[in-house]
Amino acid sequence: MPKINRVLELEITPERFLEACSVTELIELQLLLDSPRFQSKINIEKHQLKLFPNSDHVTNQAPTN
Repeated sequence: MPKINRVLELEITPERFLEACSVTELIELQLLLDSPRFQSKINIEKHQLKLFPNSDHVTNQAPTN
C-alpha cells in the first residue's frame, strides 16, 4: 500500500490550548507550573529577557472577545 506523507503546520495559541483543557488538565498544568522545576526556569527566563521593560502596553483588563 502506498504511503502519503504530508507536512502540516498547526499554530495553537496558549489561550486556545487552555480553553481546550478540562478542569483536571488545568489543575495538572497549574501544579506543574508551580513546581520548583518550572518556577526556576520561569525565573531564569524572566531575568534574562526582562519581560515587559516598557509597561505602557500592559493593562490589567481582561481581553475582550
